[in-house]
Amino acid sequence: MLLLLPLPLLVVVVLLLPLMMMMMMMMMMMMMMMMMMMMMMMMMMMMMMMMMMMMMMMMMMMMMMMMMMMMMMMMMMMMMVVVVVHPPHPPLP
Repeated sequence: MLLLLPLPLLVVVVLLLPLMMMMMMMMMMMMMMMMMMMMMMMMMMMMMMMMMMMMMMMMMMMMMMMMMMMMMMMMMMMMMVVVVVHPPHPPLP
């Protein structure tokens, strides 16, 4: 009688142990997958941010170049105007 009593317990333990192991493995796998997904998302976000920063820098550079070109054009125009206007014109016949 005493020997028979632990048998169901043993059977339950033997049956439950692999289940528990499987559950733990599944949980670990899920956790790993979640971590990987999070890492991938973070990497993607970082890449996007870097791309955005690069685009912004490029835009700023383009704007600066445009401004410089405009300034140069304005300076050239001013120089031309000064050169044209400065000497006193003799009266045209």
